[in-house]
Amino acid sequence: MPGPPPFAITGRGAGDIADAIEAGIVDGALPAGHPLPTVRNLAAELGTSTATVAAAYRRLGERGLVRGNGRAGTVVRPRRPRSARRVALALPPDVVDLSSGNPDPALLPDLRPALAAAADALNGTDGRSALYGHGGNAAELVSALRRRLDADHAPPGEPLVVGGSLDGIGRALATSTRPGDRVLVEDPAYCGLLDLLDALDLRPHPVAADDRGARADAVAESLTVRPAAAVFSPRGHNPTGAARTAERRDELAAVLSAAPGLLVIDDDHLGPGADRPLHPLAGTTTRWAYVYGTSKSLGPDLRVAALLADPITRHRVLGHQQASAGWVSLLLQHAVHALLVDPATDALLDRARETYRARRDALLDALRRRGHSASATSGYNVWLPVPHEATTSQALQNEGWAVRPGEAFRLVSPPAVRITTATLATPQADLLADAVDRAIAGTGRGRSA
Repeated sequence: MPGPPPFAITGRGAGDIADAIEAGIVDGALPAGHPLPTVRNLAAELGTSTATVAAAYRRLGERGLVRGNGRAGTVVRPRRPRSARRVALALPPDVVDLSSGNPDPALLPDLRPALAAAADALNGTDGRSALYGHGGNAAELVSALRRRLDADHAPPGEPLVVGGSLDGIGRALATSTRPGDRVLVEDPAYCGLLDLLDALDLRPHPVAADDRGARADAVAESLTVRPAAAVFSPRGHNPTGAARTAERRDELAAVLSAAPGLLVIDDDHLGPGADRPLHPLAGTTTRWAYVYGTSKSLGPDLRVAALLADPITRHRVLGHQQASAGWVSLLLQHAVHALLVDPATDALLDRARETYRARRDALLDALRRRGHSASATSGYNVWLPVPHEATTSQALQNEGWAVRPGEAFRLVSPPAVRITTATLATPQADLLADAVDRAIAGTGRGRSA
C-alpha cells in the first residue's frame, strides 16, 4: 500500500515556516523521527533564504519540537504523551482504584455549611453577584490565609488569591519566561506540571531527586543549561512523596545563589493538609514564588490557592490575572474562608494527616519487607520502581488493583508506578504488596484465583 503523501511545508517568513511545521507535528503528518528537508533544499523550494529556514528550525528546536541528528539533519522529536490527568481511567467496577491521585472523599470537609456561609455573604447585595470592577481578594480570606502561612513559617507578604496551584504557577511562568526556555523540574515530576510547561512552550529539564526532593548537586549541574525558572515541591511531592528537609533547603540555597535571576517556584500543593514542616526556597534568589494550595485538603472543586512572591513577580502575576480571569470567584473565596476559620476543619485536617500517614507507611512497610525499594515521606502517593510499567500495571489490575504507570511523570528517570494510598485501608497493604510481588515476578494469579 502506498504511504501517506509527503507533508507540504509552506511559508516565506521564519515564523510562518515554523508554524506550518508545528501544525504538521501536532496533527501527526510529521511523526517522531521524521526527517525535515535540509535548510538549503527547503529554502530553494519556498523561494526564501537559508537564513530564514535556519531561523525557523531554530525556533522549533527552542520549542522542543525538533532536534539535530548529525548527518541525518533535523528530525522531529518524540513528544511526551498527554497525561490526561483530569480524566479518570476506565476501570472495571471490582478494581480498587489507587491510580487517581485523589484525596479520600471521607477526609474532605462537608462543603454545604461553607457554601451556606458564602451565600450569607451575599446579603449585602440582596443575593446578587459581585459586579465587574468589584472583584479581587476577599480581605477576610487573605487574613485567614496569612495566619495559616505564619503558622507554617511560610515566606512573608500579602497572599494573592489564585485559581489553584497550577494557575498560580502558570501565571508566574507565563509572565517571566519565553517560549523555548528551560525550566528545572524534579524527575519524576507531576504530570500536570509537565502538561502546563508543554502548553506554555517551555522545555522541562530533569533534575535528579531523592526522598528529600531535588538534589543540590543535580541542580548545580543543571544550571549550566541556563534555565529561566525552576519548579520544585517542598513536601508531599507528587508522584514520589518526597519532602525537603532544612538541610536540603540550605544545600539548595547555596547552589542557587550562583543564579540570582532564576525564578524559583515552590509548589506547596498540599497546603493546610501537609504532614511535614515547610522549608521554602523563597529568598534564595531575587525572583521567587511560593504557591499554597487548598484543593487537596479542602476539596478539588475549590479552585483556590495563595501565591506569595517577590514584588516584581507578584506585580506581573496580578496584572496577568486582571487581564484574563480578573479575579477568583468571591463565592469560592468566602467558602474557603468559612472552612479555614471553622475549628471542625482543623480537627478533620489532623485526622486526615494521621490517616494518610498510617496508610502510606503501612504500604511502605509491607513493600520493604518484601524487598521493594518504594519511597514516600509525606502526602498520600508512593513511588515504586518496577522493571516494566505496563506489564506490572496490567498484572496488578488483573488482580484487582489499579495503579498509575510512571510514564506520565518521568523524563529520564527509571520505570516506576505511582500508588495513591489515600483510600488504601491499612489491612489491604499486605494484600497489595503480595500482588506487587507476583506482578513483578510475572506470576500474577488474577482475580478469579
